[in-house]
Amino acid sequence: MSIQSIIRGAPLFKDLYDSEIDSILEKCHVMQLQSGEKIFNEGDPGEDLYLVLNGKIDIMKKGVLIASLGKAELFGEMILLYEGTRSTDAFAVLPSDLLLLNYQSIISVYDKNPRAMSIMMLNLSRLLADRLKKSNSEVRDLRLTCNELISQVMTK
Repeated sequence: MSIQSIIRGAPLFKDLYDSEIDSILEKCHVMQLQSGEKIFNEGDPGEDLYLVLNGKIDIMKKGVLIASLGKAELFGEMILLYEGTRSTDAFAVLPSDLLLLNYQSIISVYDKNPRAMSIMMLNLSRLLADRLKKSNSEVRDLRLTCNELISQVMTK
């Protein structure tokens, strides 16, 4: 499977033309990781977002697994909205290849192709909304479980 077809399958790049994907690819490079290798730590400054080409990446927050990511999944995308520090740790669970997309390279797309940048920002909004919806559901389920446990303890 080509890098372009993996990018096309990634939510951030949905509905972009092949020529737009090609122009983004010109500014990217591939990072190869071994199993257990750290990508970044919480608190590190961030300038890149990552697309998993193959392998498996775990995202952790203070030792708690937040997400396990595979082919065509994106992480580090918050850098497009907020230039700052990383809020999680990320490492390769399996040998993995990542496509690195630099913040400045992605932002430069706007100057050359505002349509492509608008689509990417809309797609990013959708991606983040989906993640928020999933997180809200998980929090609700956790609260229900806690309430049930408290109820059981209180009735004993």
